[in-house]
Amino acid sequence: MRENSAPGWTPSRAWIVVLLGAAAFRWIPSVLIEALHTELGWSPASISIAYF
Repeated sequence: MRENSAPGWTPSRAWIVVLLGAAAFRWIPSVLIEALHTELGWSPASISIAYF
């Protein structure tokens, strides 16, 4: 990281990484549920119960 950057940018960058990680964490189950439903013919309700 550059030494001449403002100290406020470090927490901002960290916050962006956290937000992107949280969004990915919420997005992945919906992709997996759809893939399992399509590939194996399982109902979305049974996949959701098994996931949680």
